[in-house]
Amino acid sequence: IASNEKYQDIFFDATYNKNYCRLKYAQSLEGDERETQLDRAALDIRRTYLGFPTMGGPESYQKFDKLIRAIRTLQGEKDPKGLKDN
Repeated sequence: IASNEKYQDIFFDATYNKNYCRLKYAQSLEGDERETQLDRAALDIRRTYLGFPTMGGPESYQKFDKLIRAIRTLQGEKDPKGLKDN
């Protein structure tokens, strides 16, 4: 879907929202389940980035970069890395 320009915005919006929701859900959890949700979100974002490094354009890229940094902060990283720093 993301390779079809007609649906690209929808794909990246859906991917962002799915992982934003995982982040918010993880914040309500504790322990292993929290880490599992954060790991899932980070992995999904990394896979999307590997397949589509532009992440749908500059604005979308910045949203994803900010989201992955927030996830990594919750995972305990003191200096969370962005998309390019995978």
